[in-house]
Amino acid sequence: MWRCSGKEDGEENIFGAHTDSPDINEFDGYDIDYSDKPEHKEAQILQEKVKEFLAAFDDDFYQQLFGSHFQVTITSDKIEVEEYTDHD
Repeated sequence: MWRCSGKEDGEENIFGAHTDSPDINEFDGYDIDYSDKPEHKEAQILQEKVKEFLAAFDDDFYQQLFGSHFQVTITSDKIEVEEYTDHD
């Protein structure tokens, strides 16, 4: 899962695809990044491969494909694109 969001800054809409810490399976991406737990080891390896793949595309690509304010989840049998409004 990763997020595509735009941030209102006055009149300017700044788009960014947040692909730097994708969630892997049931683990939150940011928890994986900073974890030394053994149960995260496999997810960390997979996360690095996913990040490398996602980095091959620029923000323009993601914005054209998904638009702003969406969360994308990819599983072995489907791709889900949901509105993302939690911008904490």
